[in-house]
Amino acid sequence: MRRDGGVIVELILYLLITFGAIIMLMPFAWMVDTSFKLPGEVESWPPRWTSENFKKERILRVFIHRGGSTEHFEGLSLSEFMNIAFLKVKERKALNLRIFDDPPRRGTLEIRIGREKADYARDIPKEEFEGLIEKLESLDPIPSNLEKLLRKIRSKDELDEIDMENFVEDLLNIMYYDDSALLNRRNFTENFGRDLKKSLSFLEKYGPRLVKKIEDGKIKEKFENLLGELDEDIFLMEQSLSDYKKGISKNLKDVEVRDILRKVKELVSNDPRKLEEEDGDHSKIFNLVHRRVILPVERWHNLLIFHNDLKEFLSKVQTVELKDNIIVARIREKNSKEVVDEFRQKVMESKLDRETKDAILRIANEDFEDLVNLFIRWMDEKVVKLIIGKLKVDLKKAINISEQLNGVLSLFEEIASDREELKVDMERYLGEGDLSSAFRVIENVSNSSVKILKGKIEKLQKIVGNPEILSEIISTRWKLLEYL
Repeated sequence: MRRDGGVIVELILYLLITFGAIIMLMPFAWMVDTSFKLPGEVESWPPRWTSENFKKERILRVFIHRGGSTEHFEGLSLSEFMNIAFLKVKERKALNLRIFDDPPRRGTLEIRIGREKADYARDIPKEEFEGLIEKLESLDPIPSNLEKLLRKIRSKDELDEIDMENFVEDLLNIMYYDDSALLNRRNFTENFGRDLKKSLSFLEKYGPRLVKKIEDGKIKEKFENLLGELDEDIFLMEQSLSDYKKGISKNLKDVEVRDILRKVKELVSNDPRKLEEEDGDHSKIFNLVHRRVILPVERWHNLLIFHNDLKEFLSKVQTVELKDNIIVARIREKNSKEVVDEFRQKVMESKLDRETKDAILRIANEDFEDLVNLFIRWMDEKVVKLIIGKLKVDLKKAINISEQLNGVLSLFEEIASDREELKVDMERYLGEGDLSSAFRVIENVSNSSVKILKGKIEKLQKIVGNPEILSEIISTRWKLLEYL
């Protein structure tokens, strides 16, 4: 009996020792396991032993980066400012996707573009683009955001000066993709519903009074019946909008647009102005009803017609089809020989001047990983040397002037970051070294940084003294920025 008891005691001791050993090894095992985890998994709670890193594939969350920044540019380092400026270059025809997840380090990245193969356009024929602009300009009344978009191209003398791809992209954003997009299901039903309520309110409040002002009995009856039909049609249209507000897709589907368009066409056909042929004496009354009841509805009628025109335009220009609905991007090491060789080739084929090309290639050979920062340092040194040569100042003062200039240019970029119509003229003046004209372009922008910028410009002008030399320094600095 004692022997059996001793075995049990020994067994318990061994179990305790084993359990203790496991407990002691747990921190080491956890450390090893953590080393294989993704950054987001390390910070997640509750902690897990498993990791997505061990799987053959994982899904990443991404969103389209449309440019712009909520950062105050003056608070950014010069390197960060340059990187933002690089993303804003108009000539780059690229879709910027920002990964809102743990970044991939190896393998391939698959980007799925919907369920079907995507169509796209290699270029936009001028005649098709001109036709689209004519249809857009014919909208009456035209929504304010589309009117603002049109103003950008009305300032251009020739069609060749217009960036057609950027214009179409902005147009598609306004129509379908922005938060305030016109054909967004929620926006359309709410805004259209608001206009319908205003029309109904006008009919209920002033309709009977307007009918009483008609003296001719026959016309009076027709007008009263017409207002009654309008009231009923608008009420039914408003009630039906709740059906269109529900849906899986973010935007209205084509079949829904056709259905709404059919109903709206019937509604606007009851325009009281057609009674002017029989009774011209009361044209003011008929025009008032048209302006307060028909016109708000007609605005949406015209917008839906333009939607069909835009779809037709896209079908004509988007003639190339992707081979698959999946784009596969191979993730390459940043400093791999393949990447470095490809970069060198692009530099050699670029339109950069010889001095800049040599500087970039030299830096790439020395330290490719820190290329951007080293190139920025080279640009700073070039500007500082120019300041020393032109103003005959010591190194410390030249560096101070260079830093002041960087602050001024950063503020210019911040203020005009979301105002493309101002940015074009501003950048042109900065390229010419004309600070005063560049400031006049953005001085009326509602931004607290404008006053700060004005003070910085005055301070810089006072330090440099010579306007011509300052203009040359600014022009040189801005052209160097464009190299990025």
